[in-house]
Amino acid sequence: MADLILSVLIWSARLFGLYFAAMSIFGLGKIKPIPQSSPQTRFAVFIPARNEGRVIAQCVRSVLLCNYPKELFTVFVIPNNCTDDTEKQAMGAGAEIIRCVRPVSNKGQALRCGYEYIKDMGFGAVCVFDADNTADPMFLSRMNDAFCHGAKVAKGRCIASNPHDSWVSGCYAIYFGLFDLFFNRARSFLGLSARLNGTGFAISLDALEKTGGFATLSTAEDAELSGLCALNGIKVHWVPLALCSAEHPVTFSQSLTQRSRWCGGIMQVALIMLPRFFQKKRADFLTVDFAFFSLTPFVQGLSVLTVVHSIASCAMLPYSKACSEFAIMALSVFLSYIVFTAVAAFITKACGMNLSSMTAAIICYPMFMASWTPISFFCIFTKKNRWRVITHGLAGGKQKDPSIL
Repeated sequence: MADLILSVLIWSARLFGLYFAAMSIFGLGKIKPIPQSSPQTRFAVFIPARNEGRVIAQCVRSVLLCNYPKELFTVFVIPNNCTDDTEKQAMGAGAEIIRCVRPVSNKGQALRCGYEYIKDMGFGAVCVFDADNTADPMFLSRMNDAFCHGAKVAKGRCIASNPHDSWVSGCYAIYFGLFDLFFNRARSFLGLSARLNGTGFAISLDALEKTGGFATLSTAEDAELSGLCALNGIKVHWVPLALCSAEHPVTFSQSLTQRSRWCGGIMQVALIMLPRFFQKKRADFLTVDFAFFSLTPFVQGLSVLTVVHSIASCAMLPYSKACSEFAIMALSVFLSYIVFTAVAAFITKACGMNLSSMTAAIICYPMFMASWTPISFFCIFTKKNRWRVITHGLAGGKQKDPSIL
């Protein structure tokens, strides 16, 4: 039985790896630019904030400075569970405040309060930022282009504001650059959905009503909303010219906290959404693609067992044979390290980041990626509804706009 389980895990990992590798090839294809349109969409800009007094004013001001008619957008900050001056800072920067009328334990619940507040105000779409974001002046204009050409949900491109602050923040910058190129760009080329990972996205009021109005249940409201869009046949359009920047953790301990929350949240989403997918009368590529995405943390986490089994099996072999097998394993690990380092260097260069300042991040990137596996394994066996603070307001310089994407 144990051998059968391990075989299933090994072949599942291979299937997932093959699927994502095959899909990533299309990231090198040429995608059609979205034609520019005159301003028509009226945006409600939501910024949920929990003790974000350090950064909220900068975020609000960056949105208010967007090159878009002022009468066509309103910035709403949704403070929740705050013990600092977040609300005061937001109001001082020019935002309107939406106060939550019920207890809020996660971002999705805060967004739900915002939706209930503005749903009858005549807005065409809701745009979502995190408090540590800075919006590009053309963000709303590029989102308007997408909605004017048929999009119901659109995801912009979020780049790192502090890629050179530490090797950890540098690894985040590389990771999201790679995700945009080989995941979102590839799916845009194929006519599939981008992933609503993180922030910098917009959704029409029609699509919000169809998907439940931010009635998400998990701690990964972005992934859950992606799943709800797939369930309802709504494509998430990728808009690479709609730029914003985000601050990433600078210490590995903060990174573990954040990525544990992400992995646990996506596992929650898989448990919530997959039964609903199976109830559909007909499968489609939007739901199949999302199913692969949502199951990835489980496959990744359980692959720890195959590694442990391989090491244990080698240890039980005769000495000479064991040495040979361990040497092959070491060579495989070394080659994987070289490949991941080369990819990291390529993404760093493509995203316009300074190679010399990113040396530590490039060298450490394979370890950063490898750490997802124990994080996922840990999340399988722990509660997935915990929220822990990530301190913002420590970012350094801004990243250049990567032309390759």
